[in-house]
Amino acid sequence: MTQYPSLLKLLYLNFAWTHYIPTSLASPSEVGPTLSFQRLQTETRASEQDIYAEIQRQTHTQDHALVMGSIMLFNKAVLKTNFYQPTKVAVSFRLNPSFLSKYEYPVGLYGMFLIIGSQFRGFHLRFRDVARGGIRIVKSRSKEAYSMNARIYPLKRILVDFRHVV
Repeated sequence: MTQYPSLLKLLYLNFAWTHYIPTSLASPSEVGPTLSFQRLQTETRASEQDIYAEIQRQTHTQDHALVMGSIMLFNKAVLKTNFYQPTKVAVSFRLNPSFLSKYEYPVGLYGMFLIIGSQFRGFHLRFRDVARGGIRIVKSRSKEAYSMNARIYPLKRILVDFRHVV
């Protein structure tokens, strides 16, 4: 990632132009005077084709191009996010599940959510409009506790692996 700062900036700008929420509901064209918005206004907006061409031009290997292309795929798949909300406990993204392969996932999803907090990562998959139960997070205190929780709790619940959390 440190090899491609200009490419990451381009991908971030693509995300920001799509998902930055207007602060005034009365006038949606007026997106508040925040510093983020002011920075956004100084940049030119690149098309999707231009971004993919820039990925191919700047990356050194096919693996690097795949990673950068996946970031662009993520940007396109995000339907809703609280990324730009000033106060939040976790960052969440609702994704359009249409990017999933029909061969690997023959049963289509209704909703796909990714949630990232300071001490957890989670996801929630919905197969219907109304999903009962919501997101469940089992906080494991250690590797051994994680292994035990993985055996005890059904797979539809989210298990949080705390190997990387101090």
